[in-house]
Amino acid sequence: MLDPFKSKVCESLAIGTPVINIAKVRGVSRQTTYDWKKLPEVKARLDQLGHEYLSETVDMMHVEGPKSMKILLD
Repeated sequence: MLDPFKSKVCESLAIGTPVINIAKVRGVSRQTTYDWKKLPEVKARLDQLGHEYLSETVDMMHVEGPKSMKILLD
């Protein structure tokens, strides 16, 4: 299980925050961040977050998509 610090790093990575920005905000080196990305537990968390974000996006498209199409067609 990830500690809260690395979990926050994962959340930032998952939304596409550049490693250099994460390193500055979290007070670690870029190399440390890259090293963490190689850890199995970090990879697993990033994969999990990716699936969650994709699922949320698909759900949102099902709800908002028809509304958006109606606006465009009107």
